[in-house]
Amino acid sequence: MDEALFRVLNGTYETADLWWGLFDNPSIIAIFVVGVAAASWFAGERRYLLPALIAVGICDLTCARVLKPTFDRARPCAVLDEVTMRPARGDSPCGSGRSMPSCHAANSAALAAALGSPALAAVSLATGLSRVATGQHWPSDVVAGWAMGAGVGMGLRYLFQRALGWR
Repeated sequence: MDEALFRVLNGTYETADLWWGLFDNPSIIAIFVVGVAAASWFAGERRYLLPALIAVGICDLTCARVLKPTFDRARPCAVLDEVTMRPARGDSPCGSGRSMPSCHAANSAALAAALGSPALAAVSLATGLSRVATGQHWPSDVVAGWAMGAGVGMGLRYLFQRALGWR
């Protein structure tokens, strides 16, 4: 089922490459995240920025240094024929080599959950789907990343609420 869903989403890349490329571009995502953080800051919702940064740091390190080496799963662009991929960036158009879980999905979900931001949740959804559409991840990699990120983000938000009495 993972491969079938991968092929459906990856098949949309050629007809919607601008859309998927938008959510696969770290610079565009960073601009959006900075915008949401600035809006939170100016709206007086500064208190959740620290747990959000901690959540992203935990997810990124755990994902890249512990989980990817443990699962050691190959990316679909490395094992399947006829995968439509985004244009190459740098030396490796197929990413760093390991697939499970998606750090993009984990980090974006952690940020959205820690900030309690529906807008960032929508960006996390689009970012995760773009990782499949661009040939970088299996759908289950993205779901695992979302689950990890949402769990860490909500957990830190809850801990900060309980420890500091935030509401």
